[in-house]
Formats: sequence, structure tokens, C-alpha cells
Amino acid sequence: SLLSIANAISHLEAHFAEPIQLDDLIKLSQMSRRSFLRAFESAMGCSPIAHLIRLRIDRAAQLLRTSKKGVTEIAFDVGFNDSNYFSRQFRNTMKCSPREYRNKTSRVQ
Repeated sequence: SLLSIANAISHLEAHFAEPIQLDDLIKLSQMSRRSFLRAFESAMGCSPIAHLIRLRIDRAAQLLRTSKKGVTEIAFDVGFNDSNYFSRQFRNTMKCSPREYRNKTSRVQ
């Protein structure tokens, strides 16, 4: 089952900015929905969707540090289709807003 989960994780990492459906990941794993979700959570410590959001936030943080793009543009670039939802998820993960993060990290560099 770890190999099946690895296929799903690889797909998430390669296509994080694209729309991804849980059912597509389940098909990739060739497991039942319940088995997939249980194995994924056991291997990764979170749900597939939580992992996808984390991948998108990590990439957004990188873009905030290294580009001059606006927050909304970065949100769309990493796969969010709602900048308000992106900002809420960013704050939940990084404990600050995207703008605060950019200001903090730009002082360091």
C-alpha cells in the first residue's frame, strides 16, 4: 500500500497547481476509498487534501519570498481559485497573512 500511496503523493507534488480530485488520487492508488484514506493519513500524518493545501502554501511562500507578483496572482499560480480562501489557509498554516509573510521575509534577505 505504500507504493500506491507514493503514486498519489508523486501526482500531488507534480500537479499541485492543477485541480485535483480525491477520486483521481484513489484511482491512481488502485485501492478502495477507505483503504486509501487510512493508508495516506498513516503515511503522511494528514489527509490528501490537507497535504495538497500544504504543498500549495509552501510554493506560495517561496513565490512571496522570491517574486514581485501580487498575492492574488500567486494564489492562482499555486492552484487556489479564491484569494480569500488562499489567505485564510496561508494564515492557518504560516500563522501570518501572505503580506505579513512577504514583509517579514523581505527584511531578512
